[in-house]
Amino acid sequence: MPTVQNQPSGSGSSIKLPRIGGFSLLELIHDGSGGSIFRARQDRLGRVVALKLLPEWPPASDVSLERFNRSAYILAQVNHPSLLTLYDTGTKDGFHYISMEYVVGQTLQKHLAQIGAGDERFAVQVAADILGGLTALHAKEICHRNIKPKNIFIETNGTARIIGLGLCSCKAAFFSPHLDARPIGTPHFMAPEMIRGCYTDTRSDLYSLGVTLYVLTTGRTPFDKGTPLTVMSKHLTEAPLPLGEARPNLSPAFVQFVETLMAREPEQRYQSTKAAQEAAEALARKHNLQRPAAQQAAAASQP
Repeated sequence: MPTVQNQPSGSGSSIKLPRIGGFSLLELIHDGSGGSIFRARQDRLGRVVALKLLPEWPPASDVSLERFNRSAYILAQVNHPSLLTLYDTGTKDGFHYISMEYVVGQTLQKHLAQIGAGDERFAVQVAADILGGLTALHAKEICHRNIKPKNIFIETNGTARIIGLGLCSCKAAFFSPHLDARPIGTPHFMAPEMIRGCYTDTRSDLYSLGVTLYVLTTGRTPFDKGTPLTVMSKHLTEAPLPLGEARPNLSPAFVQFVETLMAREPEQRYQSTKAAQEAAEALARKHNLQRPAAQQAAAASQP
């Protein structure tokens, strides 16, 4: 293993941070089975980056390494304001590493845990941002397959970013089959066709986003009781409490938007991500939401 040194973390405690050539690690941001993410300084360029590390030894599981490599590959394929920018990836000093754009904020999951259910205006902004990123991914025949609050990052300025790309599928690339040999996704957010194991396409991501918006505005998942298998069964056989009843102060247009995203059959959802994005942007205009200039330019350049 590489040598380590004691450094202060963001919480004020002392932790051991790895040493990796060319970077000065400043703070541990996230530690999970798929790798650890640090706020770091790229020494040669003097810029702050998010540095994701996965030790080469002991060897990571096949699934962890596959997710790690997929996320780097996907970031390299798409440039959009709702996705992080990839700087570099490789192996160095005993680690697989991914260097990428560093942004300040927290996941939507943490936001909801701290603040609770959001209002319609916030939900519309999140929807418009995420659908912009999904449109860019889907244009490259990439499906995220795991949209949920944990995989949406809210910057301090309110912009929503898509993260958690390790389960993505991509028709233009060969990925190792072992990760896809089992059900993909998170039970509370999986589209019915994913649960059946039939297929996954871009409309599956729309369903998961619809569930995420349901959670964002009500503070609960549509099916929130039972084991994972029970929850998956409910996605196939039961109707959730209508959004308009769960949160009566929502506008009919927003309720219709979310319920269309969440339709059980793919044929009843928006038939393209672009169509869903246009619906979200129409709602954003009603709320007088202004998109950053970079996102407007990105949207104008999309097919």
